[in-house]
Amino acid sequence: LSTRQPDAQSREERVKQVAGVQRSILRGADAILSSKTDVNEDVLLGAVRLKFRAYRVLSYLGDEQAAAALRTFAEQLQKDNRPMLAEEGAFQLLAVRVDRMDPSNGRELQVLVDDLLRFLQTTPFDPGRFSFAMQVAEQLGNFGQPQLAAVAYEGLANLATASGDPRVVPMAAHFQAVARRMRLPGNEMQIEGTTIEGRPFDWDAYRGKVVLVDFWATWCG
Repeated sequence: LSTRQPDAQSREERVKQVAGVQRSILRGADAILSSKTDVNEDVLLGAVRLKFRAYRVLSYLGDEQAAAALRTFAEQLQKDNRPMLAEEGAFQLLAVRVDRMDPSNGRELQVLVDDLLRFLQTTPFDPGRFSFAMQVAEQLGNFGQPQLAAVAYEGLANLATASGDPRVVPMAAHFQAVARRMRLPGNEMQIEGTTIEGRPFDWDAYRGKVVLVDFWATWCG
């Protein structure tokens, strides 16, 4: 397929084109999901995820009906008797809550983080869902919610360790480090050592003063 865009295509034309592609994806996914023949569950899951993605793109384009349809589909899927599909429905409902989260509502964010981590801890490891949780943790930091972001990163560290995936397990140390950094504001910085004059460093002598801390290593030029 060619990726070349038509010449002089307006924004409205591009939006219409993208929306048309997403509606074609919805029709294809529905055809798979309504098939009377036995379909492999992995194929069904792929169709479900494509359908959710298409709904989400359409809602980003301003289609309010698509946003409502996404939630309705997720609620219906959550009741499916096939565990893999029911789990996907539950995850997508969490994703809807993330899309609508209020950065200023700390209580609501706390409940959402708890629910998301609990879901990921009680379902099989999935790279896509793990990546989604990483984005949520980053958003919390950007929202000015460092303590909640720290909780999310600590949860990610535990998930990474428990995954057993050699590509993911090493990320646990990074997440723990980010969580520690998120918890630094408001806490006293512990600094000990010897000055370049050879005297013990007295951190208390700097109380009430503006201090610039430069993080430096012996291998820095």
